[in-house]
Amino acid sequence: MKPRLAYTRPRAIDIAPLRLRIALLLSEIMTLAFAGRLTESLTASRAMGRAYKSLMRAQVHNRNLELKLRMLMSPAWRARVLSDLGGVRRLAAWTFASRRGATSREKPAAERARRSAWWIEKTLRARARRREIAKACVHGRVFNDPCRLDRDGLFRLAPVARGPRRACSNPDWDAPYRYDPVPKRALTGAKAVAVLYPLEFYSAVRACAARRKAKQRLKRLRPLPRRRPQCTLKQTAGIRPRPSVRRYALP
Repeated sequence: MKPRLAYTRPRAIDIAPLRLRIALLLSEIMTLAFAGRLTESLTASRAMGRAYKSLMRAQVHNRNLELKLRMLMSPAWRARVLSDLGGVRRLAAWTFASRRGATSREKPAAERARRSAWWIEKTLRARARRREIAKACVHGRVFNDPCRLDRDGLFRLAPVARGPRRACSNPDWDAPYRYDPVPKRALTGAKAVAVLYPLEFYSAVRACAARRKAKQRLKRLRPLPRRRPQCTLKQTAGIRPRPSVRRYALP
């Protein structure tokens, strides 16, 4: 997933035109196939495949957007997701890292210090050996999440836009080496999760507070229900209430 440099308000995608295009392309493919024009039928098939992929991406986007809005407007659900993602401190760290990345992109990239060839070769051999041993010890059905998710695996914080990487004399050499042999779980396609920004959490909290204040204001302005007047003996035109009958237990 490519990081966004600026926050953009998400909007739902209308999938009706895509459905109509797929239906028209399908009818065109059938017509061309029955007419014996196979080349044009294959071209229309490729176009329908591209339209179908666009439809799938739009459906996943709309699903994640609806899920995100439902979560943000539910205080209990929003608090649980925020706690799983790291809390308010994690949101502050994300904001600081995004600002630092924006300032570092403006600075020129610094070159990394060159190392001797024999040291690089020795380090690469050791790393390759450790990589083979680690792969042999991993279970085949174990996968790691590529980022921090909530307990349901539905939400994540947006990736932070970093600055440019420093130049390196050897492309195989990477000083901050950290190899994880466990394969990562893919979060693309139909398995894509909803991306959250700190601004959305803050806006949801303000919206819920404003809605709560509006409800309280409506309760104060709502008129009190009218009480029905009690019926007295004079209003019943001489009809007296029936005396209560006491029940006694038989001996």
